[in-house]
Amino acid sequence: MKLAPIRRLGFQTLSIRNKLLVMVLVPLLVVLPLLGLIVLVWSNAAVDRLLITKIRSDLAVASGYFERVLGEVGASTAAVADSHALHLALAEPDSGQINRLLIDFKAREGLDFINLLAPDGALRDAETHVAVLGVAPFAQLAPALQARVAVPLVATRNAAPSTRTAEDRAMVLLSTRAVRAGDGKLLGHVQAGVLLN
Repeated sequence: MKLAPIRRLGFQTLSIRNKLLVMVLVPLLVVLPLLGLIVLVWSNAAVDRLLITKIRSDLAVASGYFERVLGEVGASTAAVADSHALHLALAEPDSGQINRLLIDFKAREGLDFINLLAPDGALRDAETHVAVLGVAPFAQLAPALQARVAVPLVATRNAAPSTRTAEDRAMVLLSTRAVRAGDGKLLGHVQAGVLLN
């Protein structure tokens, strides 16, 4: 009895038409998913780089604007401290002219508050910074602005739990400049600023 030859299965047994079809489709089935994966990885990296660049740009603009505003508050306070009108008013402190002058300076310079403080060695001669003040310190600094301080707290997702319903601290751009006589004697300090709440 003769056994039939065992047919080999695989690529060699396919017809020419089927071989050509396999040769065309296999690269497409391998290359297209690989190409899609490469494009996906590249596009994710490109979008990440684009977002990082945009965030850096936005932060640089915000930082520049903040520094400019801080500089303007410092320059306005220095202008008040160095003004000839203030020095003349300090020469006659009983005339009541100092309060009117400070109100005029506040309106002209766009400040939220301005105070003339007695000479104090603890205060720095020239300082401009951001300060977060509690209720009592801010009430001493700018009592007329107390109503603007409270900011309601809104419950947000992923925020730390809190029983507080409002932020009652004041965030201010605060600038202090020394007022000096012609001979260098310290006459006082001008303290001015802008409420950020």
